[in-house]
Amino acid sequence: MHRLYYVIKNNIFAKIINLLNIYNMKTFKLFFIKTIFLVLIFCNGNLFAQTWPPFGMQGNGTEDNPWQITTPAHLETLANFVNAEDNGYQTKNVYYILMNDINLNGYAQGEGWIPIGRFVNSTDFSNAFQGNFNGNGYIVQNLTINKPLNDPLGDCVGFFGYTAIGEIKNIGIENCNIVGRVGVGGLVGQNGSNIYNGSNINNCYATGNIKSNSNSGGLVGYQSGGSINNCYAKCNVSGEGQIGGLAGMGSEAVISYCYATGSVKANNFDWVGGLVGDYYTQEISNCFAANDSVVIFNSGTNIWRMGRANTLRNNYARNDMVVQNAEGDVPVTNGLTTKDGMGKDISVFYTVDFFATASNWYNEAWNITSTPESNPDFVWFINDGEDFPLLMWQYSGGTGIASHNTTLEITVYPNPTKGELRVTSYELQVTNVDIFDIYGRNVGANLRVCPAENEINISALSAGVYFVRISTEKGVVNKKVVKY
Repeated sequence: MHRLYYVIKNNIFAKIINLLNIYNMKTFKLFFIKTIFLVLIFCNGNLFAQTWPPFGMQGNGTEDNPWQITTPAHLETLANFVNAEDNGYQTKNVYYILMNDINLNGYAQGEGWIPIGRFVNSTDFSNAFQGNFNGNGYIVQNLTINKPLNDPLGDCVGFFGYTAIGEIKNIGIENCNIVGRVGVGGLVGQNGSNIYNGSNINNCYATGNIKSNSNSGGLVGYQSGGSINNCYAKCNVSGEGQIGGLAGMGSEAVISYCYATGSVKANNFDWVGGLVGDYYTQEISNCFAANDSVVIFNSGTNIWRMGRANTLRNNYARNDMVVQNAEGDVPVTNGLTTKDGMGKDISVFYTVDFFATASNWYNEAWNITSTPESNPDFVWFINDGEDFPLLMWQYSGGTGIASHNTTLEITVYPNPTKGELRVTSYELQVTNVDIFDIYGRNVGANLRVCPAENEINISALSAGVYFVRISTEKGVVNKKVVKY
């Protein structure tokens, strides 16, 4: 009854029902149409955002059997659910798992992606995501958010907007382009507040571009409590101030075994760093900043290679990093416990010996190997002498490249299509193809396919948007197709 009341009280739906009544729909046929209309409102997670789970979703939300997310529509439904009424509380102690890569390029228009979790105020967590989200070693690609820079509607934006209490792990955000006002990050906009601790964030990364007024970072915008461990960001971050390459601002949290690259640029005020901006009353240990530059366009001096924190232990920074304000180069203070970190040549950050030598680090060395094929239980792996560390779940098995970075190697055409689809991959062996509708239902039988060019006939499906999940020996690729 509560949900029926909620539907009827919404003006748009009530007006439609009234219009239907005006035309005296007394026949069984018209009554049936009205009934179906109401059922669609209840069942469609995109039109009526308070239902969870979406139709046909696997799992039950327990730790042993988490909700299985397979399509962009599943994520959109989760965002709409969490952001409505006080549903954030219903995600507490609930488990979610990503089952494949997700491409969000279909959500780039207008203001773009709707973040999962919505900020109400610092004491109200009714719309904060409080669950446990396991990316399962998969990637969310092409995340776009275009929020106002001068309006509270642009506060707390990222893949997740507002989070607390739980855990987020094993997920990559690739090629994000995000604009917001305050609390902006590739993975999380705001994580926790002075009432609830933020979620623990483990084994995650983000790449792309972040723009805001303040409190923004490549991975997390603002963090209060909780921790960020074994994560990295390769992002260009810009704003007015209080920004950093990995995280912007926060308190009462711990950051360890993380790094950042890219540029950090502030326009009007300082508290800017290569790794973090202003993390007062926090601890940062065993991290490094390898940014090209950290720049502010005024005369402020609170600008550092690493960033400010109450406790700094065994942190390093690229020794040729450009650190400048409007008056020129800003002096740096070299040291393991300083806001600038101990300077090192960038080539050092490409070597397994540097990270695996315990004396370089506080308490313990990085959990890293240069031979991931024989040491899969490590957290990090590195192509020794070639590049920065990557998370072990990115290892593809023999090539040393990210396991899901295969989007450009597979083509699905024609798109849009009347029915015939071809999956082309001349470099990867395609092992399986699944087709899902926007509600996450698998509408095509599992198809065993061969390498090179393969034809799939979807002419029996209704016109609409579908998602083709293509499994290969190096990971999973998702493609959106339109059937007309």
